[in-house]
Amino acid sequence: MMVPCSVIGCPYDIDLRQRPAMYGGEPVFRCGNWRAIHYTKFGTIKEVIDVKVSETYQGSNNINTEDMDIFDKDFTIKDVSLEEYNEKDKFKLEFLETEKSFVLNKTNAEHLAQVLGDETDGWIGAKIRFQKTKVKFEGKLTDALRFDSIKK
Repeated sequence: MMVPCSVIGCPYDIDLRQRPAMYGGEPVFRCGNWRAIHYTKFGTIKEVIDVKVSETYQGSNNINTEDMDIFDKDFTIKDVSLEEYNEKDKFKLEFLETEKSFVLNKTNAEHLAQVLGDETDGWIGAKIRFQKTKVKFEGKLTDALRFDSIKK
């Protein structure tokens, strides 16, 4: 079911058949230009909030490909926790050298498990180094972080 975006001046539609993300316990739908988030319940638009990407990710506490100060240095894992991201449990690493954390995708988690062991308690104290690479995600090449080295 397609409905018009209710942001004034937005020419895009919202496809209510898409799989929504969960935000605040409610399904979240976005219009075609990603300028608005629409909270819906059973297909009825309840509220519209203008969202800017720059404001959403400003001050993010997660390491990402835009952090130029993470390359060419080692990070010591101080904690590993399991947290829910987009309705999936993912491991999150915290480091001694920075306040920022790093959420592991499946590839990075399996790489750490292969080198450091399947028990995450054994990862504490290990040193990792990041590298930026290109990967195919949803049909497009995008930047991603992988581990350049892992040392116990």
